[in-house]
Amino acid sequence: MNTRQMECFIALAEELNFRRAAERSMLTQPALSQQLRQIEAELQATLLFRTNRQVRLTPAGELFLVRAREIVERMRETGNLVRQIEKGISGSITIGATIPAIYILLADIISEMKKTLPNIKVIVHKMDTAAQEEELRKNHIDIGLGHPPFEDETLGSSNIAKIPFEVVMSRENPLAGKEGLTMKDLKDETFILFPRRMGPLQYDNIISLCLQAGFSPKNIIEVSPAQAIIAFAGSSLGIGFIASKQQQFQHPHVVYRPLEGPKPCFTLGTVYRKENVSPVVMTFKKISEEVGKRAC
Repeated sequence: MNTRQMECFIALAEELNFRRAAERSMLTQPALSQQLRQIEAELQATLLFRTNRQVRLTPAGELFLVRAREIVERMRETGNLVRQIEKGISGSITIGATIPAIYILLADIISEMKKTLPNIKVIVHKMDTAAQEEELRKNHIDIGLGHPPFEDETLGSSNIAKIPFEVVMSRENPLAGKEGLTMKDLKDETFILFPRRMGPLQYDNIISLCLQAGFSPKNIIEVSPAQAIIAFAGSSLGIGFIASKQQQFQHPHVVYRPLEGPKPCFTLGTVYRKENVSPVVMTFKKISEEVGKRAC
């Protein structure tokens, strides 16, 4: 039994007239009768009493009418939902994102997503970049928001933002009296950095710029998230690197200073499966690129 047959029965049950029901179903009366016989044969039940003067539902027909209406309506709703998902205007997207990405860009990206695709459910899981690649391979997330370069070449990726780091330090630090700093100014400082696994490229870039400036950091403390870096700097334990104004949290014991000349940058990008990219993922990727440009 198919939806078309149910629709024919509903028309007949509502009209209680074969001619009108046939016209409504765009069938001939014999064809409509054939549909009814097929349904009754499959159900092994009589659904209609028919005489020369009257057509009426049997008790079984009354029950089947209720259920047939429910099934047809559910099929219509399901069809509409499937078409919406196929077009990328309904459904869900599961995102893996690092803590810095969540602080710096994710809120703006999701805000734009809600404007473009208001019926999309957004699910976010906090995870580092390496975990995002693993979860994509397992189909546990749809797209990642992490820190290039991405190691798995079987995955697609796109760089979306490159933001210069600024230095955070205690107000008591002698360097706080300068309006701008260079990497060479930091040669005697303990560095407070995010763990290397969170962003190997950014971490190595900071160390490389130190070497170019003629020194190697004498000591490195690794902490995360940004609040911890700021708190450590405020406790005069060293100087930290903070990439975005959104992460420059107010703290009574710290100041932020820009770097002049060669400076390290914080990079963000999307990573996703190359095959069968859904319209929702493509929309997220496009919006991420647009938001990332504004953040640079």
